[in-house]
Amino acid sequence: MHKEKYNLLEVREDWERDEFNIGGQHIPIAELLLRVREIHTDKVLVVCCKTGVRSARAIDIPIQNNFTTTLVNLKGGCFQ
Repeated sequence: MHKEKYNLLEVREDWERDEFNIGGQHIPIAELLLRVREIHTDKVLVVCCKTGVRSARAIDIPIQNNFTTTLVNLKGGCFQ
């Protein structure tokens, strides 16, 4: 998938992103519910974390808040 066709949302902790930043929007999963309206929704949203576990859980938050954007979990995470 070309970068022009999707937005990337990283849900890792700040210290994880400080160690390795792959770009994209960053909202730690612990803050996601409070900051859900900040999520970019103009394209397909690819959600990632280190292994794919947190991002799989994180996808439920926009769904529960009636987002209509296509949501994709980066299975296996960003760093496998």
